[in-house]
Amino acid sequence: MNFSDSCRCGRPAPPCVPACGFLMQQIVGSGRTQLRCERFSLPLCGVPDSLCPPLRVLDVCASGPCEEVGRSFCGCGGVELRVRIPLSVTLCDQRGCRFESCSSIEVPVTVRLGCGAERGAQYVACAHVRLARGGESAPCDCVQTALDVCVQAWAVCCRAMAAPGQCAPECPPPLPLYPQPCRPPRDPWRPR
Repeated sequence: MNFSDSCRCGRPAPPCVPACGFLMQQIVGSGRTQLRCERFSLPLCGVPDSLCPPLRVLDVCASGPCEEVGRSFCGCGGVELRVRIPLSVTLCDQRGCRFESCSSIEVPVTVRLGCGAERGAQYVACAHVRLARGGESAPCDCVQTALDVCVQAWAVCCRAMAAPGQCAPECPPPLPLYPQPCRPPRDPWRPR
């Protein structure tokens, strides 16, 4: 037995299997929720005591990746996701001092799954948030404001894809131990 025919442990090497495919993420469903001038109550965190209330909201925007916080299957062949959107909130106090705070909102998104979509799909969401109207005066722990929110979500599955014509060549046949004897070509006109 040659060294190439076996592993270091002495077991025979596995047979050659042509590798002619790859895994690729495919979008198998999508959904979108768009809210215009929707009122939200934003709980604020990290507001210093030095600010002089009442506070006004100057700007609101999404500040990071969305997070899935809940999922339920709909009767319409889709999935309803609850998506938490982290927000960055710019505040102004009575003296005109500005401060950045953070908050979050939760928005439902219905993702319609395509035919043959697996239930084990992963979900990805992204959001865009902006202030619809100037924020109202509020105490330091929570503000009421109107926001424009757009959330898009996708269901993604890994599927095996074949690459026709780009498969690795099959293993060559094993070589004989000894060369085969050469036979002269047979003359068709010569009797046997």
